[in-house]
Amino acid sequence: MRLAKWSLAALLAAGSSEVLKPLSARAESAALASGAVSGTNVSGKLFLTVGSANAAFEGQTYMAARPVVVKKGVTYVALRFMAERLQGSLSADPATGETVLSAGGISLRYKAGSKQFKVDGVARAMNGAPYADRYVLMVPLTSIAQGLNLPLSASGSSLVLQLGAPHALPQAYFETDKPSYKIGEPVQFSDLSTDAEGAIVARSWTGKQDAYFEPGDRTVTLTVKDRYGSVSAFSRTIRIEDEVMYTKETYDLLFAPVGQNIAVDGVGVKTMEALPYTYRTEGPVLLRSTGPETVYEEGILYGDVATGPVRFLLHHKNSSGRKMKLHIVATNAGTTSATLTPGASGAAGPTYSPGQAGKMSLARYLSALSSGTADPAIMLEPGQSALLFADLQSLPAMSDSDVITFTGEVSSDAEIRYTVLMTTEGSDPLLALPSLPALDPREWIVRGTFAGATRTFDYAEPVGDRMVKLSLTDNAADPFQEGTDGILNTVALNSGNYGLLYNIKLRKVAPRTLIVFNPRGGMYAGAALVNGRTVTFSHLGAAGIQNEASVLYRTGDAEEEVDIAISPAAGSNLPFVLLFVPMPDAASG
Repeated sequence: MRLAKWSLAALLAAGSSEVLKPLSARAESAALASGAVSGTNVSGKLFLTVGSANAAFEGQTYMAARPVVVKKGVTYVALRFMAERLQGSLSADPATGETVLSAGGISLRYKAGSKQFKVDGVARAMNGAPYADRYVLMVPLTSIAQGLNLPLSASGSSLVLQLGAPHALPQAYFETDKPSYKIGEPVQFSDLSTDAEGAIVARSWTGKQDAYFEPGDRTVTLTVKDRYGSVSAFSRTIRIEDEVMYTKETYDLLFAPVGQNIAVDGVGVKTMEALPYTYRTEGPVLLRSTGPETVYEEGILYGDVATGPVRFLLHHKNSSGRKMKLHIVATNAGTTSATLTPGASGAAGPTYSPGQAGKMSLARYLSALSSGTADPAIMLEPGQSALLFADLQSLPAMSDSDVITFTGEVSSDAEIRYTVLMTTEGSDPLLALPSLPALDPREWIVRGTFAGATRTFDYAEPVGDRMVKLSLTDNAADPFQEGTDGILNTVALNSGNYGLLYNIKLRKVAPRTLIVFNPRGGMYAGAALVNGRTVTFSHLGAAGIQNEASVLYRTGDAEEEVDIAISPAAGSNLPFVLLFVPMPDAASG
């Protein structure tokens, strides 16, 4: 083994499987008696070297009884030596066979041969087991660093441990509003975890549910972690009685959180009463660049000339074998200066998942639409070009098989030529543009320019007094857009209406109405903007997707107006419907 090759990542890697005999109580006591020390904590850097017993601290050199060693990726140090450097105390617990290091008010308990140690009585895992080397107990260095919250760094075979007063450990704790619940009764959990420094950065639950649907005892555990890596866990057992408050179906209708999936009768949706879908066409021109969806070389993916508001939908996969970047270039095609005013936009990727890219791009676009965030205006002189959309430009380069999706809007006061192109990472897209070829679709994937890319459905009649549906993207009640291919100058059909924005205005939604999204064409991952709140959802199962729906909104105890903005998510299957479901009465308790 060449010690210089050991990095910190390697030192923290897989532990030893070696089985070692623990010290006898007599031998351990003798070793401790010869070197137990106590005192206050110290501060400074302790320099250690793999393969050496020497250590440097505050300009002084100290020698350990055994050198620092690496066994199967785990770095071991002599525990007694570390106790001395920490000005802590070392003792033996004959009842448990553990060796106890106490420093800064924290106790670490080790047992030879065990990959668990205890921090103030709480069991923690180690990557390797302590072992005895001629009456010297060797322990993993990282356990001391983590247990006492001491920063540890490494460079080659050199290790640096920052000594100092350890940070206070977090304390996990929670309460429930009751000790027992009926089947289907909502459970209220109150996280009361504390940390003296307010340093809790992560919380994880096991066994926690909003409600339980089988009788019996349920143990719930909350684990918290602070920014220093210290963890604390707390468990509580609650009782679920035999009496039923709500079935699972009724509970979901009443309480399932926004974005969560619930069960619906997918077959029944087919024959469900449909709202009469009438709409007005308005909004920007859509430039949809999704063909070729899979790109094998540098080139122009799509382009056209437009004036006024424009919406883009880009969805492309890199299969060139090189790192690539996706761009939108705006060129002033007129004879006078032009001003471009960017609007809402959302870029996502690179990722191997087309559905995830489509979902996140749409969600970010809708959130920006709600908040009004946008890039600054751009001035272009005649013939001048510029790259559009900072969020698209800031995405990392696409590796092979990566997908990027972009949704965004811009408006101009003059004629602008827009070009979507893909170039090799590091090349200047503005310089490369004149020599790039226009790529023909290699797959039957739509691209084109489509006018009137917003459809507004303004419905003034009551909704929610009975179960009904609103069918979209089906090319029946909701026909696909017709347009032109700006490169080939041929007729284009916006199959699926991807990139089209639906503004759904419901003027009279009945009290206690549940609104859900139901995919009808297969796997779907998308987003919607409901009364100004962005909701994301996914339906990714291999089967039965038509039998589930995502919760979008619930009205309260009075009639409401509800506004929904939704667009088909790139990378997902269509069509889809919105369902309006009267909620059952709530139980009295």
